[in-house]
Amino acid sequence: IAGGCMIRNIFVDFLWELDQTDALEGLSDEEMSNAIRLHEGDSLPGFPSMDTFEFLMLPHLRKIQVPSLECLDRATQTIEQLTQRIAAAVFRRFPKLADQVLNLSKRILAEQQEKTRSIIQNIVDMEMGYLFTNDEGFLVKHGGMESMFERPPPPAGKAAARRDGAPPKSGAAAFEETEVPPPEKSAFQKASEATSNAWDKTKTALVGPGQAAKPSRKKPQYAKQFIDEIRSRLNSYFKLVVRNVRDAVPKNIGWFLVRATMEKLQFELYTALQDPEQMAKNFGEPPHIMEERKQLMLQKGTLSKSYTVLQKDPVMVNQLSFSLDLDVDDIQVPPPPPSSQPAQQVQAAAPVAARTSAPVPQLAAR
Repeated sequence: IAGGCMIRNIFVDFLWELDQTDALEGLSDEEMSNAIRLHEGDSLPGFPSMDTFEFLMLPHLRKIQVPSLECLDRATQTIEQLTQRIAAAVFRRFPKLADQVLNLSKRILAEQQEKTRSIIQNIVDMEMGYLFTNDEGFLVKHGGMESMFERPPPPAGKAAARRDGAPPKSGAAAFEETEVPPPEKSAFQKASEATSNAWDKTKTALVGPGQAAKPSRKKPQYAKQFIDEIRSRLNSYFKLVVRNVRDAVPKNIGWFLVRATMEKLQFELYTALQDPEQMAKNFGEPPHIMEERKQLMLQKGTLSKSYTVLQKDPVMVNQLSFSLDLDVDDIQVPPPPPSSQPAQQVQAAAPVAARTSAPVPQLAAR
């Protein structure tokens, strides 16, 4: 896979799973109602404040911080691996130059990574620290209260009664007529009710059945339409932030890390390789290649001297050249000499032996 395709795959997978999930899936209606009531303060009930929105949204916005930095680290590792492969392939004949290019690339990549990390951290902090949007879809859908009062489809019995001739109701009458199913009780709420019932029974047994118990104050409960509208707004804004971050983080990584590293690396390499001493050192042969070349030159000199010595003997030179021209398989062993050859050698060697055995004449005395 090409290097650009590998980085693009990292950008495509960034926050994909978080964009496909519901941010407030584990948050119950009771918990949202308690959060709204907690942040009302001394204002009138039923008017949720911005603090409620931030209190419910910030824990989910913090989920984008770690994946953003992980995306930067993955892109940096991919670029570093590509740099090592390219340096090993292009500068294979010059190991010193390959090491210098690799070290320079790592240094520049680390500097650009820190700059990009600071920018991405600022983007994430901006999304978590200031809640604002001009998105038309969000403003149209959640800018007013129309979506909260949208009439759901009527039940089958009421629809039949209206078909019989009853006039349809509109406005607040239609909203009051809508039957809203009660919210499902959580495990904590069920345990609280069980504890309250047990305490009431114990109090009745201690006080006596004749004395009436004091009425307990009932906490105000928000309507399910109101809770669902707040949940819908939170989910819409969270998906909007995730979409913005999915676009902003890859763009910053591509510009401040990938492109900046390429441009800066080209300039730094051109500047570093202009030094004549460094150029001779980088483009020179490695020590083991120089040592091997030295040994081969010594062997070449020895062979040249041997050839000079062999050229002084013509017979040996002719035999050597003749044996080199012949193939090993074509060489035939000559037949043994005839029996008369030893006698001739003895006759030829007799005068020589006589001459060597003759006494040396002594010089006469004067």
